[in-house]
Amino acid sequence: MKSTLVIGYDVERIPGRVPGEKWVGRPVPEDTTTRFLKQIVDIHRAVNVPATIFMVGANIEAHRRELEACLASGLFEIAQHTHEHYPLKSVVEETGSRVFLKGLAFAFFFDAAFIYVNRVAPPEIRGSAQALYTTVTLGLGLFVGTRITGAVMDRFRCASGFTWRTIFLVPCFLLAVCALAFIFFFNL
Repeated sequence: MKSTLVIGYDVERIPGRVPGEKWVGRPVPEDTTTRFLKQIVDIHRAVNVPATIFMVGANIEAHRRELEACLASGLFEIAQHTHEHYPLKSVVEETGSRVFLKGLAFAFFFDAAFIYVNRVAPPEIRGSAQALYTTVTLGLGLFVGTRITGAVMDRFRCASGFTWRTIFLVPCFLLAVCALAFIFFFNL
């Protein structure tokens, strides 16, 4: 059985965007993205494994030199998804020093989809294919998802608030249906 190692990095930190930003209790250095991009080239050269780097446009503009080095290595593809989508993926947002918890499922969904679009789209239309995918998911998808969420919330409202367990079972059920459809109908 032949397998493929798929690696994608979602590099989104925009310095100064989140005051007091911390990861595992330590402040995040302002040059985190620069250091990551410089080190990742050496790591991938050593193991000779290609990867895709996903970045928001604001980071692409700020890190052109480092990204050119990634491209020159021949091991990387660069994919842009929106210019800056702060705080699109936030699950928790607190005031003051602001704490953001990112949705891992969201990141995996987008990264895997962008890798797939890069794989199946001819090189001359890859940018347009990624733009179409982004428009459908972040435009139409968010609109429809918001409407469905509102209907689900209204349906499971009770006198004391909401029946959260039932509300969260709805996306679990939808995920199971989508996973089964993916397994049976999607061919790579």
